[in-house]
Amino acid sequence: MLAEGLDKKPISHIAAEVISRRFNCVRLTWATFMFTRHAKLNVAETFDSLGLKQAKAGLAKNNPFVLNMTHVEAYEAVVHLLGSQGIMVILDNHVSYPKWCCAYDDGNGFFGDSYFRPKEWLQGLIMVAKLLTTKLSGDPKIWELQPLNRVCANATGWFSAQNGFLMSSESPSPLFWKDLDWGLWALQGSYYFREGHVGHEETFGVLDFHWKHLRNSTFPKRFRLIQNMIQDPNSNVSKSNILYHPLSGQCVQVNNKNKLHLKDCKSWTKWSFDGYGATIRLMGTAFCLKAVGHGLPPILSDDCLSQQSAWKFVSNSKLHLAALDGQGKYLCLQKKSSTSSEILTRRCICIEDDSDCKENPQIQWFKLLSTNVN
Repeated sequence: MLAEGLDKKPISHIAAEVISRRFNCVRLTWATFMFTRHAKLNVAETFDSLGLKQAKAGLAKNNPFVLNMTHVEAYEAVVHLLGSQGIMVILDNHVSYPKWCCAYDDGNGFFGDSYFRPKEWLQGLIMVAKLLTTKLSGDPKIWELQPLNRVCANATGWFSAQNGFLMSSESPSPLFWKDLDWGLWALQGSYYFREGHVGHEETFGVLDFHWKHLRNSTFPKRFRLIQNMIQDPNSNVSKSNILYHPLSGQCVQVNNKNKLHLKDCKSWTKWSFDGYGATIRLMGTAFCLKAVGHGLPPILSDDCLSQQSAWKFVSNSKLHLAALDGQGKYLCLQKKSSTSSEILTRRCICIEDDSDCKENPQIQWFKLLSTNVN
């Protein structure tokens, strides 16, 4: 239950890293039994019992204050230290029995599972609430069973039915009625102890094993736009659209030669789009986006009345942006390759709801995002 990484860096350094990456919240998990049954366990004694000599030495060097604390005291201290840096902490009661999560048959879930005791669960919640003042999971087999476009459509449909309508109806509600947040798993580059392994490396971590550097220095660019404010209730700027490529996290921009390319979303080109079958116009000009042919880049053209300039979302994921070519066949926008910034139009991938289509369509996923910010 001790926050990971305290053997690698001082907690103040970790908090500064979180802030520097423009995050404002962290999730700290806790097990019910650590409060209801093991509240007096000492951090140093636990590390000794698990043979974590190197990690204990790291704690002594970087965060010595936790060693003589109980796990509950250390948990509380980390929460307060993060809070003092302006970071919100979500106290996530993840499991009952303190061990790595999660398997369907580990008995460590909710009602009906072997480790779950409703009264003890409530007792733990009360203890934590008094001391200091929820993980979404889906069907892990769904990608095996369904095409990715259908998976995406189901997920966005569920969100719209649950909360999204509050922002998209004719009378949208302010977000303080239904808060909308997003999170990234995971920050940690390593663990003290995981599933019997000492010093286990987290290959999905944003940070490397030593918590010194980003594991992938280009990765933060993929979610840069998500961290920007693109809709400001106090703005007087006219609405426009950003043409966004989610897989790369890049925005479609126009260079000084009127050529289209994908680029980091520090800035973006403004487009107008009036809906299904409409043109995508470069704002402030008479030009619109036109599909020329399979395997060719789309162009900016003043021919805005042809079917090659009429764009629509053609898959149930609402992420395939396509126009008809001269033969009446759909051509979808597509990033040329993972290493290229060039945009092409190509035959659309898996736009029919066909369970036999196993190609990954994400290279063709584009989204028009409304903005009123320069």
